[in-house]
Amino acid sequence: MFPVRTSIPNRDIPAVVIALIVANIAIFIVQSGLTGTEASRFLYNYGLVPALIVDFWSDPLLALPILSSTFLHGGVIHLAVNMWTLWLFGPALEARFGALRFTAFYFLCGALASLTHLLFNLGSDIPAVGASGAIAGVLGGFTLLHPKARVTLLFPVLIFPLLFPLPAAIYTALWFAFQIIPGIMELGTTQSTTGIAWWAHIGGLIAGIIFARLFVDVRVEKHIKSGRLDISVQAGHRPRTIAFGEFRDDALNSGVQRPTVIRLGSPRKKQVSRATSLIKRISKTIPDEILLADEAIPDSEPQRQQSSTPTTDPKSLGPWSRAPADAEPPESSTEDVWKSLRRV
Repeated sequence: MFPVRTSIPNRDIPAVVIALIVANIAIFIVQSGLTGTEASRFLYNYGLVPALIVDFWSDPLLALPILSSTFLHGGVIHLAVNMWTLWLFGPALEARFGALRFTAFYFLCGALASLTHLLFNLGSDIPAVGASGAIAGVLGGFTLLHPKARVTLLFPVLIFPLLFPLPAAIYTALWFAFQIIPGIMELGTTQSTTGIAWWAHIGGLIAGIIFARLFVDVRVEKHIKSGRLDISVQAGHRPRTIAFGEFRDDALNSGVQRPTVIRLGSPRKKQVSRATSLIKRISKTIPDEILLADEAIPDSEPQRQQSSTPTTDPKSLGPWSRAPADAEPPESSTEDVWKSLRRV
């Protein structure tokens, strides 16, 4: 089973993850250019050889391979698999930890993975290389913080690739089983039969699960995350546009954006206001012969205007046979108009 993607999106550029990948590739290029005695000396100087660093308490420089071995690899496939796994699970942790915290977390997991391999392989003179232990810690931290995230796995069936998703917790449990079983079987042997540092993977994964919660930046946890912004609709607002601004303060936000502009639509109008606007729109489509002054289409409810000098003289009517605004129309005419509006 080979992971190909996760359901956690990468919203920011993972600068530390990219830097680690570039550093591993650069060191591998340098390592590949060495041949013969130089290559052997390079591996024994910077690879983790348990038989050579048992006395690192007396000479701290002997402990350098505990970290330097995490930047060495035994081949192109070894490098490619490790870097792809780091790229897959690392950005989600860097976004939650911040750059400095993620860097410290990565090196801590790598160091504890190397120490675990040293503990279970005392006296071995075979160099152990690879970033698998540190990346196992990244996987453990990812699983602790996102246990329900979907990890899509590639499983080849004959020549046909099969893709299926699994929750991160289940995938990590299966991966751990594939490490612990052969690790236990190799206990008591002087040399590894597979050439894989199983206990470095196990130690790194356990370290990642234990220390991930300690490295989470609590300030980032309190920030509003895009895609999870809850807007109350009790006031009758309908969101139209949510615009995210630039980073306000990288030191405080740790790479998480805050929404700076939230534009909300106008409040929903009351039923009376809607009825009033509807009547006004209807009044624009009715011919002038049907309308009787302003009382035919009132703003809220029909009201009669009081006139001190009502007139019914035909001479006072306008050219369209409509009464002027200060004249009170007959009650029967107003009722007929309202009935005609209801029919419309």
